[in-house]
Amino acid sequence: RDCQPAHTQHKETQIITIQTRNPNPPRTGPTTVYLSAGEVELARALGGGNASAGVRLALATQVESLLNLAAKLPSGVIDPQAPAKLLAEMRELTEAIEAEDRDGALTEVADAVYYAAKCIALAADMAGISIVKAFAVARAKYSLRAAPGNPKDDAAERAACRAAIWGEA
Repeated sequence: RDCQPAHTQHKETQIITIQTRNPNPPRTGPTTVYLSAGEVELARALGGGNASAGVRLALATQVESLLNLAAKLPSGVIDPQAPAKLLAEMRELTEAIEAEDRDGALTEVADAVYYAAKCIALAADMAGISIVKAFAVARAKYSLRAAPGNPKDDAAERAACRAAIWGEA
């Protein structure tokens, strides 16, 4: 299995901890994600019995839902200005935090996440692959980078990305 559930009680809600095998940099070791029993059940259903796969699918679905909103706006989904806009929003987020403007920081988080999703769509489009394939190549490459010592092996990363797209090494 790809996860190790641990059951605890918190504020009358059952919480299940899933320790992932692929930590988010710069952390080392497993990342703990807290999900309610209902969320784990939903994640398992989405992932065909695999809660971790279901969580990954749910995250991709969140990106897609943002892109559906982007499609309704003048700049659309594929926005060559998205990377610059993301950098600007990150600066604005820093400014809001420094000004102790909690509500402003939340709106800047919203902007940063929105433009990050648009950057994913732009990168995938530039490479001629789907967003789902973009996530697949990112997981393939960074599963290698997340190995002990964070090795960088261009040939291995290229092979892993090829395998993620075309099933060949």
